[in-house]
Amino acid sequence: MPSMHKPPRIIIVTLLPPNSGVGVQTHVDGFLAWAAARGIRCTVASPYDHPRLMERVQGTLLARLRRIAPDYAGYQVRRLLARRLAHSLRRRSQAAGEDCIFYAQDTTSACVAIHCRNRMGARHTPVALMAHFNTSEAHELVINGLGREGGKLHRALVAAEEHACGGLDLLVAPSHWLLSRILARHPQLDARLRCEVIPYSIPETIDTQKRSQPELPATDVLSIGSCDRRKNHQYLLRVLHCAKNRGLCYRMVIAGDGPERTHLVQMAGQLGIGDQLTMAGHVPGARRMMAAARVYAHSAIEDNLPISLLEALEAGRPICAARVGGIPEIYRDGIEGFFWDLDNPEGGAERLIEILENSSTYGAMSQAAQKRYHACFTTASGYQRLLECLSDLLESA
Repeated sequence: MPSMHKPPRIIIVTLLPPNSGVGVQTHVDGFLAWAAARGIRCTVASPYDHPRLMERVQGTLLARLRRIAPDYAGYQVRRLLARRLAHSLRRRSQAAGEDCIFYAQDTTSACVAIHCRNRMGARHTPVALMAHFNTSEAHELVINGLGREGGKLHRALVAAEEHACGGLDLLVAPSHWLLSRILARHPQLDARLRCEVIPYSIPETIDTQKRSQPELPATDVLSIGSCDRRKNHQYLLRVLHCAKNRGLCYRMVIAGDGPERTHLVQMAGQLGIGDQLTMAGHVPGARRMMAAARVYAHSAIEDNLPISLLEALEAGRPICAARVGGIPEIYRDGIEGFFWDLDNPEGGAERLIEILENSSTYGAMSQAAQKRYHACFTTASGYQRLLECLSDLLESA
């Protein structure tokens, strides 16, 4: 760690509500806990300082606008969140005084941080962005069916990325894959901006009692993630269906909620696997559920560096996922798990069967998974490296 007189004051800037349960929030909560344990002053600036007010205002906007103009509704809600975030960030930065760092968790938050820095005349306050998105926030909006390409919200997200990249002091990506996608869109950044790849870390500890007493009965397959188009849980149902046709009825738990949940339940019934599927909904601390599962399955059509796969490695669970995005940077085919083809559920069933029915394969992959985690993704190394990068910014400001 670079020599410095005292740790920096870090203000995490985010649009997310507390306890949102998504991977970004896992990163934020984990870093906050790690920093607090080491006496590092770290706070959060969020639009949700007054959560009930925000819920009422958003609810009114969404109820009225989503029926007639969902894209415009999303745009207006994001504008509202940005204004509230700016107010929160100004208060947090005034309380923190000098020598603080703005650590943004999305491009809109980065734009708010840059605007606040300029407006307050705090030229020596660095702004860093952790890129949590997949390819881009605008692209993810479209593939999840939450907006159309060229729509108002889509254009706003494209503009936010462009503006953020022009004012950042540090860009952090969890995977080499994502950084390469960003630099392909903004090639000028490679020469002007410090860019770092720092894989996600996961919180250091889980309550051991909760780990040993999982909330759900033992299951064969676990998948954690929002029920949306990008997560592509339909593929997992087809894999279970193919395995059942071979006489193997595996149980699966999907922990997550979202717009596709009802469709997944209906699809499971149509495929004749409804009794094998448990839709657990959103489960706080879903990482504990790894103890109840034998295999972790992931079916996203695109993913940056899913934290749930790191949690599976830590728990010693073999992984089945597609070779997309930053996933090949997490585990190796045939060692900690298998890669499967999202266009071939029959082949996916063969991979799953090989792990679950071959005890030597399962044992070897389970041991390899834990070794991989401790060699590449320990909490201390990830958060420490992030802190070093943020501290370097302040010292060079």
